[in-house]
Amino acid sequence: MLSPGNEQVLEHYKHFWGEPKQLFFSDRNNVSPPGPIIVAEFRSDDKTPIWTYATIGVSRYPMPYPPNWRHDKSDKRIELLMYAYQPMQELVDLLGGLALYPFSQRTFLGVGHTIPGPRGGAVVEGSPLTDILLIPALTEPKEFRILHIDQDHHIELLWVVPIYNSERLFVKEHGWGKLVELFSDKEVNAKDFARLPVV
Repeated sequence: MLSPGNEQVLEHYKHFWGEPKQLFFSDRNNVSPPGPIIVAEFRSDDKTPIWTYATIGVSRYPMPYPPNWRHDKSDKRIELLMYAYQPMQELVDLLGGLALYPFSQRTFLGVGHTIPGPRGGAVVEGSPLTDILLIPALTEPKEFRILHIDQDHHIELLWVVPIYNSERLFVKEHGWGKLVELFSDKEVNAKDFARLPVV
């Protein structure tokens, strides 16, 4: 049984993607906040199927700010999504860990933020990609990317893009938009976990 807030997130997904194929409960998130995290699996009906994995429950609480934060402290809530060309149980665990990250690290995540991976570790087994970039869900319609809860609160839907360490350093210097431009210029698919680096 989903809470009303979780139901609202799931209904948003269903409006754009249809019924989920499965709902997974992440074993990594049984603490509050954010509390238990569900990862929904969707499969497109295109000729080249895409599996989409999206969290439900990260937005249950606003993300914290670092203790020394001196700027605006608006309510920041997110949900996370990833794409794959085949079913990947690993993405459930990965998204579950990322859901916990802002609360365990006492910080917030937003567009353009990067997370370095473990030294020598792959984002998923067999992939050369090691780090994480968060960007808007650019392959989705604009009306998908923000879920309005009420007049004063909204949830931002962020695409978790696995990247190389060299690309993470590029983003820190030039911004995430420049990396996305390179993906486009070099016809590199950011959904491909076996892709070559663009920098």
